[in-house]
Amino acid sequence: MKYFHINNIKFNYDLEFKNNSNSSFWKQNTPLIEYCETLGVNIPHYCYHKNLSISGNCRMCLVELKNSPKPIVSCAMNAKSCLTNGDVYTNSSLVKKARENVLEFLLLNHPLDCPICDQGGECDLQDQSLFFGLTKKRFYSFKRVVLNKNIGPIVKTVMTRCIHCTRCVRFAAEIAGVEDIGMFGRGLSSEIGTYVDKLFQSELSGNIIDLCPVGALTSKPYPFTHRSWELKSLSSSDFSDGFGTPTQLFIKNNHIVRILPAYDSVSYRTNWISDKTRFSFDGMFSPEKIIYSFLGNNNKKAIINLSWQKLFKEFFCTLYFQNHLLKHYYRPHPVIILLEANTNLEVLNLLNILTRKYSFFKLRRAESHKVNIDLEHNYLLDSDFNNKILTSDTC
Repeated sequence: MKYFHINNIKFNYDLEFKNNSNSSFWKQNTPLIEYCETLGVNIPHYCYHKNLSISGNCRMCLVELKNSPKPIVSCAMNAKSCLTNGDVYTNSSLVKKARENVLEFLLLNHPLDCPICDQGGECDLQDQSLFFGLTKKRFYSFKRVVLNKNIGPIVKTVMTRCIHCTRCVRFAAEIAGVEDIGMFGRGLSSEIGTYVDKLFQSELSGNIIDLCPVGALTSKPYPFTHRSWELKSLSSSDFSDGFGTPTQLFIKNNHIVRILPAYDSVSYRTNWISDKTRFSFDGMFSPEKIIYSFLGNNNKKAIINLSWQKLFKEFFCTLYFQNHLLKHYYRPHPVIILLEANTNLEVLNLLNILTRKYSFFKLRRAESHKVNIDLEHNYLLDSDFNNKILTSDTC
């Protein structure tokens, strides 16, 4: 039997990598860094991400392999081939010295602006500088300054902080499908940016804020407003679509200030979320919308601002008098509620229950469609829906 060691802990090679069960199939092509993580051995890294391709350019994930002349990059090496005839050490003196040197070069041009950085408290560079960084500076040349790029209304850029891990470049090309972000320049002149001052136009563009391990890419709508340790976290699900993607809500003073993707226990990964999910709460839960309501007259310019209490009083008084005036017709006067395409499912469901309980409530679409081809829009509003399903050839 063949054995291998990780930090002097013994493992059976045949049992780990020559097992034909379906649960062990993922081990055949997995990188060494990911295999070590499943064993509880965490290796620091910047450029590596499970859902992106391998880059191997930050060199922070160096580990020592027995009989190897120099440390190896664990994210770019296959675990099965590495562990065939070698033992791995992730905390040896050689590895610690290599990480110190790599971090010293990464911090060479990095600005010392942690107190005003929005990434403070959640920054991988900050955390790893605490463990592997040096307390004494050895370079006294001027720090390089990079101009900030305008890549859209969502992402704020401070490109001097960038460490060129290329996570955002790979995300744009592989996940978003918009190859607008890239690396240009060579050596000391290398910069991340967009081609010919183009904006990063994608409905997934906000995910590069989460991907960035330093403070180079942060949220543009909320700079200098909160710190991560001041926020209260709650688990929720995505309210902007029907996929039920798990999300994390961050609350401060009973207000939602940030929404981030959460870990999905079914697919064992953190999903991407759209910009609508990430920022729509700002208009959805605005104080003006919650506290005030509006009453419109026939005159389009006249919109009366009312509290909810006054609005309901006005509504029920109108209903009461209409009911008394029209009693001689011997039929209840219907109350028609107009809906638009953006009405959410929860409200539609409540209104549907209301119409079933009280027959004088009617639901109508606000906009007129000449061609009725969208079954999904009329799902809760169409009484003849079951017959349409039987005759439909597009379900």
